[in-house]
Amino acid sequence: MYEYRFYEGNRSDAGCEINMANIEMIDEKEAMSMLKVSSRATIWKYTEHHNFPKPIRTHPKQYLKSAVENWILSGGINRISS
Repeated sequence: MYEYRFYEGNRSDAGCEINMANIEMIDEKEAMSMLKVSSRATIWKYTEHHNFPKPIRTHPKQYLKSAVENWILSGGINRISS
């Protein structure tokens, strides 16, 4: 599991408040585990036909954990595709 930190504002400015947001990334195997699937092709089909979030990074594939969780909570493959 990877954790990235993004900073907003000017870090060199002592008078500026810095807002930090933790962005948690998961690899493809962890995403597959969350979905209880064993095929990478299934993830691809979910992305193409069911609005599953696209990977943030492509090699190695990494997904935004909150996006995957939100997709699952909003119905997963049972939600209406747009």
